[in-house]
Amino acid sequence: LPAFLTAFDFPIPSATVGDRLVTNVPAQALALMNDPFVHEQARLWGERVMKSAEQGGQVAAIETMWQQAFGRLPSGEEVAMARQFVEEKGHEGWADLAHALIQAKEFRFIR
Repeated sequence: LPAFLTAFDFPIPSATVGDRLVTNVPAQALALMNDPFVHEQARLWGERVMKSAEQGGQVAAIETMWQQAFGRLPSGEEVAMARQFVEEKGHEGWADLAHALIQAKEFRFIR
């Protein structure tokens, strides 16, 4: 199995599993930070949002990202921080912002 899936307790396909394990280990955070699959998904998400930002504006794009990642609108402070981050980083800023949102605890845990 890919290491990314095993970090998130993916069951071994050749074995029977009665209950799904629920763990929270450092390997999960490291996988979200370093795995090429996550980087690629963040890049694709960032590109999609960047195109929408060109059409509808940065704030609308940031709000869309927060809705998609967390199911809520960002606070004024979060919008300001995200805008500053994207403006400092240029085009790559959207992918980096997407990757940062994936790293957030709010993205990984259900309340």
